[in-house]
Formats: sequence, structure tokens, C-alpha cells
Amino acid sequence: MIHSIADARPDRRRFLRLLGGGAAVMAAGPVLAACGADETSGGGGEMTGELEVWDFLRAAWPEWKQVQTRTDERFQGAHEGATVKRVEQPSDTATYNQLLQSAITSRSGPDVLLMQPYAAGVFSFQSGLADITDAVDPGIVEAVEPSLASAQVDGKLYGLPTGLQANVIFYNKEIFAAAGLDPDAAITTYDQLVSAGQQLKSAGYTPIAGGNKEGEINGWMNSFLFPGLGTYDDSLKLASGEMEFSDDLMVEVVERYVAMVEQGLFTEGMQSIPLSDYEPQFRNGEAGMILSLATNGINLSGAVGNDNLGVIQAPGIASATPHYYPAGTALVWCVSRFSERADLAAEFVASLADADTSEDLYTTVGWLPANTTAETGDTDYPVLAEMADAYSTYEIHEAPGTQWRADVATAYKSQLQLVIAGSASAVDALAEVQRVADQSR
Repeated sequence: MIHSIADARPDRRRFLRLLGGGAAVMAAGPVLAACGADETSGGGGEMTGELEVWDFLRAAWPEWKQVQTRTDERFQGAHEGATVKRVEQPSDTATYNQLLQSAITSRSGPDVLLMQPYAAGVFSFQSGLADITDAVDPGIVEAVEPSLASAQVDGKLYGLPTGLQANVIFYNKEIFAAAGLDPDAAITTYDQLVSAGQQLKSAGYTPIAGGNKEGEINGWMNSFLFPGLGTYDDSLKLASGEMEFSDDLMVEVVERYVAMVEQGLFTEGMQSIPLSDYEPQFRNGEAGMILSLATNGINLSGAVGNDNLGVIQAPGIASATPHYYPAGTALVWCVSRFSERADLAAEFVASLADADTSEDLYTTVGWLPANTTAETGDTDYPVLAEMADAYSTYEIHEAPGTQWRADVATAYKSQLQLVIAGSASAVDALAEVQRVADQSR
């Protein structure tokens, strides 16, 4: 039986954009100049008193709130005289960025901030963040080392990552079986994925649910397909300018994605459907697969049945397996440059990234840990265990596109809309993206 339940989190779909992997999903705020990056922060400060923490997920994500409350209580128990005050902030990116800008300009605000990684957050607001390189336990830094690039500039650390984010395709095992597919046979290559999609379509199902009005799926599919053709070194070269967007590798990534669209493997009319509105098609049993975020696994398990949800990771294209598994930093906890309790705040940030909090986020929220010492064996969700097993077995690197500037990511998404519409070739579209990249350097 296909299950259909209402979405219990009214604002959760906004997080599909807010937390999206791959090409940056939110416009970066202005690089603030309230104080220069070389100015010293308050530093040190009192090791007791109240820490004010800005959290833009707390209000709309009950499970997140539960985990963070437990971490706060654990920290307060270990630090006599210290208290944590969570301030719920809007999850709307533009509003939150305005609040950050005002706080930094006035040299005030909270002690600890939840931030987007890379240019979408940490890099753009670096002038208001404290360098915590020497203020946090080296053991914590080592544990999250694979994700540190998301919060590190010129060797200085401006935050600690919490959770990994990746684009994956979830599938409904009952629908696979109804279409004549083996629901337990792993799909590990691009050709297998396309073949499964064609068989679902022949059986009367939408192969892959998707809403691409804003172009977000374009960025997500880049993250999903790129590792099947390019190495992580290729991804870094693309971001740095050493490789151009018009390179044959990127042309093939785009053409393989567009070929899937042209074969009708995504939702009909996907280009007019907002990202926030496409999920019900998978929930109600019309679609056999859905392109989504790894953090959505627990939620979708509740929608279609815990044992009925399968997952397809980034597929192999040039070979049987991808060159690496793309998993970028989900979010970063940072210390304000103007905190009067900077050392205490740094210790708190370390607790937000430690193994205990990471394991709690894994079992309660469904976030794959950025902390490599966190245990991931204990979960009630088979699909989560499957993803965790893959991420502990294979080489993991930041998702391609996470290092792109916001204007480059925007250009990529908009240019691919033209390719899908038949108004531009992949070569011409990527040449335009390269032009934007050249201007931004």
C-alpha cells in the first residue's frame, strides 16, 4: 500500500532551498566591512554568564530544537555559571542576512551564530566572525577536518561544521516492484538510473519528482552527476579558475542531465513547479523517485513507509562507481567577533560539533555527521544507515559547486534553464557562466 501523510513541518520545505547541496542555493550577503578582517576580536572574556545564540532552524524544526536543547543542557551542566539563551531567528535568508549585517555594523549582536558555509555565509560575513583557530580543542578540529574548508580562510578557522549535506535520489520500493524493477537491486551507475526511469515511465509513473521553477534542480543535478565524471581535484580546479566551465567535462555533465529531462524522466512541467511544491508527487505515489537532500531521509521514510524507502547515491558514469561521494557541510556554528565571552563561546561551538551532538543529530534529525568520530550504527531508519555506511566506506569530499561564488552559481542555474528550454546549447550556456566567473575574480 502506498502511504500519504501531510507534511508535519510547515516550514521544512524552505530548508530544501536553505540547506541545498551543490551550487550555492542562496545569494551571499554583502561582504561586511564593519571592521577589517585583520582587526582583533574581543577574545578571551568571561567564562561564566549568558551566551546568546542565534538559531534560524529552531522555530520551524521541532527535532532540531530537541537536539539543540539537549546540547545546551549538557554544556550548562559542564560549565558552572554559564547559561545558553537561544534566540529564534527567521529562516528567510534575506531577513537573516540583514540582521547579521546590522549586528556586525553596530559591533553587537549574539555570541554564537548559525551560518551557511562558504561564500553563502561564513566567507561573506567573515569581518564579524572571530578566529577560533587557537580557541577550540584540537581534537574537535581534527574530527571535522574533512569539512573545515567550509569555514576556513587563509588557514584561520571561523567556525565548526555541523552535519553533512548531499543530493541523493530516494525511491519508493513498492512502486519499483509494481513497475517490474527489483527494489533491492542497487542502482550505482547513470545507465542503470536512466533505465529504471524509463521502466517507471512505461509503467505509468513519473520517474523522478522535481520542481525546477527557480533552477535549483540544475545545481542539485550538477552535484549528483559531476563525481561520476570528474575528480575532486577537477572540482577544485573549476572553482579556482584553473579549469573553465566550458571544459568538455562540464559540457558532458550538463548534456547528461538535459538528456534525462528530454527523455521525460522528471516531472512533466517541472520548469513551472516551485521547489517547495514538488514533493507531494512522491508522497502520494505518483512518482517512483525524488531528487532531494540526504537530510530529508527520515521525513520521507515517514511518508512512504520506513522499510519502503530506498536511496540512490551519486552514480558512476565513466566507471562503475563515482570518483568520490559528494557531501558538503550543511551549516557552520561561529563565534561573533564582538562577543565578550569569546573563549566560552568557542567551547560552546565545540560542543555543537562534538560526537555527542553529531550522533544526536544523526538519530533524531537524520543529519550525516561531519564529525568523523561520531557513531552512526544506531538508527531506526534503514535508509539513513545505508547512507551512513556508504559515507564511511568511500572517499568523501565537499559537493561540487559549494566553492562557487553566489553569482556564478546563479548564472549556472539560469543558463541551464535556457538549455532545457532549447534556447541555448550546453557549450554556449557554460561559456556565459565562464564569463561571469571571469568577471568575479
